[in-house]
Amino acid sequence: MADGFVGAYWGPRSEVVQESAERLEACLKSLSVLDSQFSLWFQKGRSASTARKEVATDASSLVSRFLRGRARKDSDNEVMPELGHSVSMWNGATNSVALSVLTGATNARVSNCVVLSTGDDLSVVGSADVEHATAILATLIQIWNPDWAVWSTGPLAQAQPQVEGVPDVGWLTYLPRGGVMLPAPTIVAPLAAGSLIIAGSTLHSTEIEAVRSIRRNLEAEGVLPPART
Repeated sequence: MADGFVGAYWGPRSEVVQESAERLEACLKSLSVLDSQFSLWFQKGRSASTARKEVATDASSLVSRFLRGRARKDSDNEVMPELGHSVSMWNGATNSVALSVLTGATNARVSNCVVLSTGDDLSVVGSADVEHATAILATLIQIWNPDWAVWSTGPLAQAQPQVEGVPDVGWLTYLPRGGVMLPAPTIVAPLAAGSLIIAGSTLHSTEIEAVRSIRRNLEAEGVLPPART
């Protein structure tokens, strides 16, 4: 199976560590209700013992983790607030799910993001049907207010031009604008304040040509800027 990921992305946006911690606490609570795979989290580590240390997910504990995850200069260890603050963890399961968060970055070259990723097609976190997957994606959208979000795989993403700040199209793609119109068999449904574009019935049945076609149509309609070749 191809590597799968669910990601929410946004551009420069200042945010203090306390606010990021409160958002992440709310996000983890909501995700745990949707899927048991999100109930426990552990810190990442190079050894089995360090990677089995459970992560406390209350806001005050997450503040400490975000503070440790601030970007610093190599020369003098000075904090670089424009590069934001980050945390990462994993769920400790055999079919592991990793969570990475980078937020508070104001540098235009840095993408703020919340990403859930795994070594398979994310079936371990309820991707078997669109309804469950949409609920997970909607949680990220509601809490983090991204510029765009996607549920995809490495091969689907790599099959498209990589343009800084421009969304990739995946199995599920969220754009924060309504009224997106695409030809069948693509489905477009309202989600939050925008549109959810559904390229297939499941993640691993979604074909590369389908996402390429959707991207071309979005470019033709002016929803996405044309890729430079």
